[in-house]
Formats: sequence, C-alpha cells, structure tokens
Amino acid sequence: MKIIYSGKRAAPPRADMFLPKWILVSAILLCIISVLNLVLVLLMEDWDLFYNVMTDIPIGIILFLCWRNQTIKILDEDTFRYTTFWGKKYIYQFSRIKRIRVGLAGITLVTPKGKPNIPIEGAARVTRPLAEKLNMQLEEQGKKYRVGKSGNISLTIILVLFLILGCVLGFVASSDKFDDTPPMPRTFNHEDMTITLTDDFLNTSMFLGDEYIYDVTYGTDEVSVMVMREPFTLAAGFEEYTVEEYAQLCVDANDFQVTITSDAAGHPYFEYDYIEPEEGQKFHYYAYAYKSTDAFWLIQFAVLDEQKEIFAPQIAQWAASVEFEAGEYVEPPHSGIEGEIV
Repeated sequence: MKIIYSGKRAAPPRADMFLPKWILVSAILLCIISVLNLVLVLLMEDWDLFYNVMTDIPIGIILFLCWRNQTIKILDEDTFRYTTFWGKKYIYQFSRIKRIRVGLAGITLVTPKGKPNIPIEGAARVTRPLAEKLNMQLEEQGKKYRVGKSGNISLTIILVLFLILGCVLGFVASSDKFDDTPPMPRTFNHEDMTITLTDDFLNTSMFLGDEYIYDVTYGTDEVSVMVMREPFTLAAGFEEYTVEEYAQLCVDANDFQVTITSDAAGHPYFEYDYIEPEEGQKFHYYAYAYKSTDAFWLIQFAVLDEQKEIFAPQIAQWAASVEFEAGEYVEPPHSGIEGEIV
C-alpha cells in the first residue's frame, strides 16, 4: 500500500535569518491601539491620551521595520548579505568575521571596520546552513551559546517587557489617578456658547443615546455638565421672554417644587434632586438659565448628593464663566401659525 502525499510543500524561508511573525503582529496591534487612542483624542478632546499615541506608534514602527528589513541571506559558501532594519544592505564574508560576541539579547557578529556589526537576536529564525556556520565559529571560540537553540528566548522576554512597560507608561501618563498636578482652566465651545471648566473634563456627547435632549455634555468622574439650547424659533414670541421667565418655564414643565434664585452675576438658577432608578444613587442638580441673541440655554451641573457642598463654590464659578458671542437676532419669517409656550 502506497501513501501519496497530496499536501503543498512548505514555502522556503524568506531569508536565512529573519524575525518571527509575532513581531509583525505586535507592531500591527500597537498601531491599531494608537489609531483608536487618536480617535478618542479627537472625539473626546482628551489630549492626555496622546501620550499613548506617542509611546505606541514609535514602538510599532520600529518593530515593523525590524521584521520587514532585518535579514541575512547567504549568497554563496563564504558570502552573505545583511540588511539593516532601515533597509540598507551590506555584503560580508564569513571568513572575515573577527569574532562573535554573546549578549543578553543574542549574538553580535563583529565585522571589519567600516561596516556595522550584525546583531542576531535570540528570537530570530535562522536556517540550518547559517546556524551551522555560526555555531562552528562559536565552538572555536569556546562559547556555549548556540544559534537556533530553542532556549534562546531572551529577546522575546525583553520585547514583551518593553511593550508592557510602554503601555503602562502611556496609561500612567494619561491617567488622572497618577496625576497630582492641580487641574488647569479649559474653555469648551459649542456654537456661540463658551464655558470655562478644567482640563479634567472631557466632551462626553459621543456617549449620549437618542433619548437624550442635550446638545452637548462634559464630564469628569465626579461632575457632569449638560447643555441644552432652545432657539427662539420654537414658538412665536419666545424671544420676548426674559431669562427669568424661561427659568420658570423649565421649573413648571418638570413640576419642580423649587425656588428660582440668582447668582452674583444675575443668572437665574434652581436646584433639585434626582434619584437614579437602577442603582438608587441620589444626584443634586444646579440648573442655570441663560439668554443669547437667538436662543435660551439651560446648563445643568450634576454631582452626587453627598458631594454637593464640596462642589457648590466651584460650580458657581463655572456657571459665571459662561459667555455668548455677540450677534444680532433676526426675526424668522412669520408662518401664519400662532403658537404659545406650554
């Protein structure tokens, strides 16, 4: 009985020395993580995440270049071509290699002056012909290290630790938990409205569902800021209302049993409590009303009820920082349909 092998022959190696595919996979993974971090930087305006991009992209590029270019190709019995990770090629003779230096990450072929030495990492893939030539020289020098030995994993460990260290450094650099510097003022813009908060805040509007009525939201781990704009075109005569009357409309529409007061700058505001139904957490809201040239604005600040006294002074400062670009209100064309504010 004859057994006929029907499978495909294994493809020849791309060189006599090359780096394994997990180097390429690591490079691609780091680049993907960097792109995702960059998207979050642009969408959430969290520039601290840019530290991750700055650490991951260079490592990913270096790993890709090493995998792509760093190779050795035997040309004949005594000649081989070495390509650096930058892609530059050099021709060498085995007979002119002075010695082989053994290090933590593998071996280095010490070459004549004028040409760069050749590193061969412990994790590199080496063909049998190249391994035999190098091991013969190692044996002549009395070195115990052997090229191609399965235990040569030092570079693998070093690279893995390097990647972990890079990710940890990026996380530490972008994490508020490890940042003991005081927050700095940061101005956010939405249409013709600006508000000065701190650089701890992120634009969290991307996480809002369709059921939310807010135009834009900002937040930290402890404070949420919700901005709602209601243009004068919502109803006829809406622009004739004062900001105090608009605040009263908001209170009446939600059946709040609260009193409207004004801050030092004359902005009307009211406070109310809200209990989150799923987890039962109680939040305290500060709702400030504003009037610009073409709309009313309701900007709410929410904190946990037990922290309201802590944040009250800061929230008053944030509310006082709200400004609107000056502009002239243009009366919209009359549709012939009379409406009223309800």
